[in-house]
Amino acid sequence: MTSIRLPKDRKTLLLLCTTLIWMGVIFFFSSQPADESSKVSGFVAEQILAVINSVFGRETAAVINRFFFENALIIRKAGHVTEYLILGLLMSAFLRRVMSNKFFLTAVIICSLYAVSDEIHQAFVPGRVPTAIDVLIDSVSAAIGAIVIFLSARKRSMR
Repeated sequence: MTSIRLPKDRKTLLLLCTTLIWMGVIFFFSSQPADESSKVSGFVAEQILAVINSVFGRETAAVINRFFFENALIIRKAGHVTEYLILGLLMSAFLRRVMSNKFFLTAVIICSLYAVSDEIHQAFVPGRVPTAIDVLIDSVSAAIGAIVIFLSARKRSMR
């Protein structure tokens, strides 16, 4: 049976607070109506293209814009990956400190359930639609974050 220790040290409490705040950030972004979300995606794409333009030139930026950014779908999905990769890192780092074992699986399950609840939440936001593919992207991204923490913990224990 997995035992859970209540957080007593500052680092564990900081991880807990950071994880909860990050979940709030995800909720905030999911609360944006579709038109606001599109503006944010467009702004991010413009900034990335500006950097590419300054580093590689106008022609390269135009090609990347045509293939990746014209409909902002890539930016939106990259946002999902980033949000849930960070959540997976934070959740598994926190759970590693409070659980004696199985922190990896627990982190992935919690993050996946949060992804499901996030998509359900979007059903009530104007212009937003819940999708199973987003839950899959979110869950896989969180699992990758949890894998990083798992491998890091394993490496430390081998020293």
